Amino acid sequence: MATAAVQLDEETLIREIIAQTDLPEGVKFKRIEPTTEWTGEAAWRITFSVKRSIPLTKRRLEELRRMRHSIQDRIFALKSDKWPFFSFVDAR
Repeated sequence: MATAAVQLDEETLIREIIAQTDLPEGVKFKRIEPTTEWTGEAAWRITFSVKRSIPLTKRRLEELRRMRHSIQDRIFALKSDKWPFFSFVDAR
């Protein structure tokens, strides 16, 4: 029961971090899920949807990279034991 409360707390904090982030045009937060990485360690899978109508240029990729690093750095500042993994999917 205590693990679930800690997980929910971390998830809430990560959701707040994402809500405070200026996302690039056409990018929306989709979901966060607890997962397990290949080593067996607990992790977070954070998924964003990206509009296909906006061309995927070098500049666009750099915007997405900066956004991911910004969020990732703030998650690391929480001293979480879970590694954040990011996924980008086509918006429908």
